[in-house]
Amino acid sequence: MRNALRRGTSVGSRLVLAILAFVREESLKRADKNPTQLKGQVTMRESIKMRQQASTTATELQWRATRGRRFPTLLRVASGLALLALLGACGSTATTPKAVATPKATSAPTTAMPKATTPAPVTVPAPTTAPAPAETAGQANAKASAAQYLSGGTGFSRQGLIEQLSSSSGEGYSLADATYGVDAQHADWNAQAVLSAKGYLATQPFSRADLIQQLSSASGSGFTLAQAVYGVTGAGL
Repeated sequence: MRNALRRGTSVGSRLVLAILAFVREESLKRADKNPTQLKGQVTMRESIKMRQQASTTATELQWRATRGRRFPTLLRVASGLALLALLGACGSTATTPKAVATPKATSAPTTAMPKATTPAPVTVPAPTTAPAPAETAGQANAKASAAQYLSGGTGFSRQGLIEQLSSSSGEGYSLADATYGVDAQHADWNAQAVLSAKGYLATQPFSRADLIQQLSSASGSGFTLAQAVYGVTGAGL
């Protein structure tokens, strides 16, 4: 009877050790397949601890077998505990891998382009002309006197008419008023040179050169040389 109990105890111990070795191998295989998921897996230290517990259980079974107390019940209890350990180890190792959150693609910030602004049109003020100064009484009288001299038909140059109006032996206007009165006539001085040349020829004979000299000299009529030549030619000389 004791030999049978000892053989049963040895068989039970081997069974427990085989189950624990199987649990350890499964745990290591699953750890090799997914080394990053270490949570809930059986480590080497836990495996050694389980072996120690199995050895203790086997020792206890041998002791109880020598005492001849309820070996079949203890063997069934040990087998059940080993089976539960196997199922727990398999369940704990079969962990579902967590989904790795994919980082969202960040779009580059868009910079709003400044809107093109149309410059306001610049209004250029129209040039303003200064109002003409009011004509003085002296200027008005000098203008009237110049018109009377030119209407006589004797012919005057610009310089000769200004001297006639501004000289003390003439009209006696100021030089400024005499100049204003003569320029206000806008006279054709070439035509006046022709009239003057004809007047000289009507009084006495002149050569062409003498008549040009008379018309263009300062002591004569005071025409420009070009005006004098034009007048003499216009007079038919």
